[in-house]
Amino acid sequence: MALGMTTIKIQRARIAYLMAENCRLRRELEKYRRACDVFDYHPTPEPPPQERDYGLGGQEWVDPVSGIDSWDSKQGAD
Repeated sequence: MALGMTTIKIQRARIAYLMAENCRLRRELEKYRRACDVFDYHPTPEPPPQERDYGLGGQEWVDPVSGIDSWDSKQGAD
């Protein structure tokens, strides 16, 4: 029976600590919210990540200097 009472006391102490920590964090959050209102700063949410387009887009065979499309070898031979 003594072991049960010890466990209950430990759990109550943990609960008390967590409640105090919760109160402290709520006060800190409220302080930051007031600071954001004073400075009129409201962070914009980040846009959702988009999948990067690694496609070549059809320009992979165009010579950047001459503008000739080298996909068709006969085109550059003329």
